[in-house]
Amino acid sequence: PRPTDENRPSAAWRNCRRSGARLARRDRDRPFFLFLNYMEAHRPWIPPAEYRRRVMTPDQVDRSYRIDRSWVPIWSYSFGLHEYAPDELEVMSATYDACVAELDDLFRALIAALEGAGALENTVVVLTSDHGEHLGEHHMLDHQYSLFEPVLRVPLVVRDGRRFAPGRESRPV
Repeated sequence: PRPTDENRPSAAWRNCRRSGARLARRDRDRPFFLFLNYMEAHRPWIPPAEYRRRVMTPDQVDRSYRIDRSWVPIWSYSFGLHEYAPDELEVMSATYDACVAELDDLFRALIAALEGAGALENTVVVLTSDHGEHLGEHHMLDHQYSLFEPVLRVPLVVRDGRRFAPGRESRPV
């Protein structure tokens, strides 16, 4: 059958399963380094339907497949040459949120795999992002041509129970 949003295989989930399997069979006497780079929150923003349904109404889910988010209208919007209606921007933002929801579940699965492999308590886990995203702020979409907060403010989560107490740092790091 032709791949659709309902049945397409996710490289990220396959990567997550493979990483979990590798962790489970690693030599527990040797240190390990695992780097996972997920692209799910990058354009063209194609989250699976289940994640769209989590954050959108049925009408928004349907519209999320029909809004043209190709380069020309995206950048034309940022340059003031094209307009998206407010409800289109809302659906685009929700589509991005669906991508982030999928990433949340992927990270949760990684933590579970580390825990299942008996490695979580002795592992430094770092989660960050390469950039934020404009979702209509400053009449911009995407992440180029700007140094505004939506592009610069990204998460940095460090988990190492041996060295850091849980908490938040409000200053830039």
